[in-house]
Amino acid sequence: MDSAKAPLFLNQRFNSFKEFSEAKAKYEDQKFMIWTTGKSTTVQYANKLITSKGGTDVFAERLKYRYIKYSCKLGVLDGEEERIGTGKGDRPIQETNKIGCQAFLHVKAKGRSQLFVYKLIEEHNHECSKELYEMFPEKRQVISEDVQEKIKLLCDAKVKPSMIRIVLRGLTGNLTSRDLANFRAQLKKEKHEGRSEEDRLSKVLEDLLTDKDASLVVGRDKNQKMKFLFFQTSGMKRNVARYGKVILLDHSHKVNSNRMPVCVIMVMDGEGNGRAAGYAFVANEQLVTVAEVLKSFRESIGEELAVAVRTIVIDKDPSEIGAIEQVFPEVHIHLCIFHVGRSLNEKSSKESALVKEILDKLKYATTDSKFQSLCSELKEAASSKFYDYFKENWEHCPQAWSYRDKQKSINLGNTTTNRVENHNSKIKMASKQYYQYQALPILNSNSTLADAVEGLLDLFVNKEEDIYFRETNLKVTYKTSVNDPTVKAMLNDLTKFCAKILIHELENIPTEEEIEEFQASSDDCLCPHHWSYELPCRHIFQCRRMEGINPYKVEEIDSMWKKRRANDVDFPPVAPGLLKVKTMQEKSAKTPREKYRASDDTCKLISALLAECGTAQFEERHLVLKELFRLWAEGKDVVLLEKPNSDDADDDFVNSHITIKVERDDSAFIQESDHEDGTQSNSINDVGAEELAHLVTAMDGLSEEEDPFSTLLDDENDLEIFQVAKSVELSEFGLCTPKKVVPPTSESENPLCFCYPRKSTKRYIAGPNAKPSFAGRPYFACADRACKYFTPAKRDPVTKSDVRKALDGIQLPKCKPKGRPKGSKKTVMIKYRSDKPSNTTVFFYG
Repeated sequence: MDSAKAPLFLNQRFNSFKEFSEAKAKYEDQKFMIWTTGKSTTVQYANKLITSKGGTDVFAERLKYRYIKYSCKLGVLDGEEERIGTGKGDRPIQETNKIGCQAFLHVKAKGRSQLFVYKLIEEHNHECSKELYEMFPEKRQVISEDVQEKIKLLCDAKVKPSMIRIVLRGLTGNLTSRDLANFRAQLKKEKHEGRSEEDRLSKVLEDLLTDKDASLVVGRDKNQKMKFLFFQTSGMKRNVARYGKVILLDHSHKVNSNRMPVCVIMVMDGEGNGRAAGYAFVANEQLVTVAEVLKSFRESIGEELAVAVRTIVIDKDPSEIGAIEQVFPEVHIHLCIFHVGRSLNEKSSKESALVKEILDKLKYATTDSKFQSLCSELKEAASSKFYDYFKENWEHCPQAWSYRDKQKSINLGNTTTNRVENHNSKIKMASKQYYQYQALPILNSNSTLADAVEGLLDLFVNKEEDIYFRETNLKVTYKTSVNDPTVKAMLNDLTKFCAKILIHELENIPTEEEIEEFQASSDDCLCPHHWSYELPCRHIFQCRRMEGINPYKVEEIDSMWKKRRANDVDFPPVAPGLLKVKTMQEKSAKTPREKYRASDDTCKLISALLAECGTAQFEERHLVLKELFRLWAEGKDVVLLEKPNSDDADDDFVNSHITIKVERDDSAFIQESDHEDGTQSNSINDVGAEELAHLVTAMDGLSEEEDPFSTLLDDENDLEIFQVAKSVELSEFGLCTPKKVVPPTSESENPLCFCYPRKSTKRYIAGPNAKPSFAGRPYFACADRACKYFTPAKRDPVTKSDVRKALDGIQLPKCKPKGRPKGSKKTVMIKYRSDKPSNTTVFFYG
């Protein structure tokens, strides 16, 4: 190309960096390549050096750089190394644009007022085409500010990127999913302003407390770890003040990256809609945590509103039941009839169809006589196992699950937790159409806690705004083809939800048998409708008709069912705002259920960790868990040793541990000590043992040709096994090579040795050269003799008298295992109590 027409050429001069930048951009467009900035020195820095030495001849500021180097986007600058990944190595296969292109541009100052092209290499080792040029990220950027604003709005609305691309396809160029991901990351960074997750959570909670009547309670343990976060706005408190007779409670999971379930507390308004009354993120769903959340809720709403709560509807969660009984002992607990039915169906899966039919009838039995009659039928039809389960868990259940028990208190028709379940599904809804776009869920497992709190508050505000608009409009409700003044009065005075219920009851005429069955009068009735809603039912309406009085009385209707007018500013007083930090006392697990829940939380953390492992690492760690379970199931204690990072294990590390596994039902006096210059010791004493503790130890004094088996065993019921770790050489206990290898007999599976990875051991028989009392006895040892694993196998029973006789007079030398650090020695002392006046003490040194 002619240098006179080329945007850049060797020795070309520029009066400013702006002029050079324009030429560089034209060159890139012509050559279909991108220059990437490398090393440089600014004019500002160069001038500082000059003036610091007393000079006055400085560079012009318009030059910006004293020199600057560029390389092709697909190349590396001279003297610079190719980029090497510094990650953890979890994803070793990576991609890079740096393919070694040698194209190079060096621009430096000419005198003090000009720039010139000092060096220019234009040869590339790759294709330079328009198609590839337009795919570079620098050329795919969204240029129009109007388009950027549209993308920002769509991202804030949580519209899926695939739908954003469809909408903007005609407004932008080639917009890829990578471009959208980068743009969303940039928006997120700008929104968070570089704050950490903790700082953003603090900011959200500070904004919440600008509402002077809002409440915030943070629960933590003694280690300052958050156990729960309860928050309630003034609007939520007003919902409790208006509609707080019945509370619905449930937990929802997978709503934040901290794996903290959200406890949702709701009420039902006069239109039959669920209204939020409080939220709490909890670290677990244990009774003590749920109880603290409910205590915070009670403190927040005030005692006057708390005593007005009459019913709480939940599913059959023991933690929720126990917490409610502690915090709200005066309320009735109603169990969700759906969860009750599902639980009964699971337990009765092997029962006959007749049993399932009786169970369905039991849920809807309204009288005690009918309930008891159905229980008698169930006893005849069900198996004894299922009936025992039903009798223990359901027949005398203190929580209301049958209509017979639910008629003791109001529930506003909430026989299930559907309203709160519907709320939980909305916050995690992922595939519903939002206008023509697919919307992302409000909360998901990737949301931070700050995003989760903010999302719930936004959802609450949207809901309240919609309800306020609906309640304050000037529309008139009517029913077509109806001129009954009573119906018109109901539609005029009451909410649409309540009016629909009453009109249905008014239009249905009951029989005299029904009226007699429910003992109805003009003011009271025992039917499910009346005690559920505390509204007049068809039986009351009919009694009033028979007495010749108006069936509808507006004054007997509770205020929650009455329609709100446009000029009705009904803001009931609420308790003042609350800000509190609670330090929760750790409670030790005592009951089997508490132990189960405590261990279940730990197991869930382990499961979540294993789910993120690679296949090989998962198999290895899963094998460790299975082995741990097997040993615990056999009643053995387990000591875990940390695996060294390198393949060549440090002998000092391995040899500083001794693992002891004991099975016994007799008391023992055992001491275990780690000595550093003869200091420190730990002991476990079973005082007052009446029976002998059995000793399994290694014997000394045998030559290398003698047998390695030197273990004393008791009968199978009192078997004790002491396993010695790698630090113990078999020869140091006078043990020798085995006589022969024999297949296992009664053992279903050989134990695993100490090798890494652990391998199955072999079963040996002690040779004739061993001590006479040990000859011919079986034991397990490493198949490859690579480690020093050694443990006895099952054999013919040995009586306690044999053990006592063998132990009398035994003296063991102090063995010095190889590889132990100097000045460090681990001692295991087993004190043997015999029936004889002089006790025999045996020491095992490892």
